[in-house]
Amino acid sequence: MTIFMLMVTFAKFGLLCFGGGYMIIPMLLHTFVEEKAILTLSSYGNLISLSQITPGPVSINAATYVGYLANGVLGGIFASIGLILPGLFLAYFMVRFLQKFKGTFFVNGLLTGMRMAAVAMVLYACLIFVQLSVLSKEIPWKEIYNFLTLKPYTFSGFHLNIFETIICIMSFLIVYYTKFSITALLFVMALVGAFYGVLFLG
Repeated sequence: MTIFMLMVTFAKFGLLCFGGGYMIIPMLLHTFVEEKAILTLSSYGNLISLSQITPGPVSINAATYVGYLANGVLGGIFASIGLILPGLFLAYFMVRFLQKFKGTFFVNGLLTGMRMAAVAMVLYACLIFVQLSVLSKEIPWKEIYNFLTLKPYTFSGFHLNIFETIICIMSFLIVYYTKFSITALLFVMALVGAFYGVLFLG
């Protein structure tokens, strides 16, 4: 992978990390382990570990590490720059956009869809951590379900939005069971949220 393509790839990551730095973890897995095969699963686990124990955000540390592995020092520098630049532009333009359109149902629905997809990606990142560090086999879903349903749970003042829950679960299952692009998933769920906002909230 050339330095330019490395920078473009991390710029795409920076453009889509709406849920924070941990959003980059499933993106790295899909791109550099499954698609490009630059990293093995073992070296990917080392990457995540190093990103956690070194100072700074996990996304920047990961970008620098992968860039260095792919193209040396320049690769690390340009991968980091690529990751940071979209956030700077988005921070400026999105603030202006939200100030103008924040009251519309379309924008509220759009943000809801993206937020729930981002939550699902962070949950998927947690699952990756568990699989790399704790479990050597498939996640024991049946045992987890049995534990959670062992006794009834009550939450005082807790409100669960069914639509947001469905988007979150759908996003998680799509990423976990398919090779669907995370980039496409975020945009699809954003559109689903926007349609929901216009049709049912407007």
